[in-house]
Amino acid sequence: MIAMHIKEIWPEPPLPKKVQDVPRIPKVIEAFQRTLFQEEVQETERKLSDVISDITSLFTESVQNSVLVKNPRGIEGEVKKIAKLYEEINLIISSKREIEAKERVVHLVKKQIKKKQNLINKLNLNEKTKRKEIAE
Repeated sequence: MIAMHIKEIWPEPPLPKKVQDVPRIPKVIEAFQRTLFQEEVQETERKLSDVISDITSLFTESVQNSVLVKNPRGIEGEVKKIAKLYEEINLIISSKREIEAKERVVHLVKKQIKKKQNLINKLNLNEKTKRKEIAE
């Protein structure tokens, strides 16, 4: 067997992969910069129950039309109407969820503020007792 040197088999060392700079973590994360109550919630003037009753009546009408032989079924139009009504329902639900989320955030912030105030009061009481002990 012929002994070969590594340089003969692989004359040049493999090129290192291009070292990429590690992306730095930003000091301010953009996702948390969203301020509350700045964005307007897109609301519809109709109530959820009204839209649901419209969908129910549309389905009922569709069933009645499918039974009649004389009337040709225009299902594409019905599908578009139902799709618009479902979009309206989703919009109503998302606006209600966003309002609930904002109310929850306000409640949690108030709770945190109350905890901080209680902590500050405790620290102030501790300082007063320490000052009294030092004064005595």
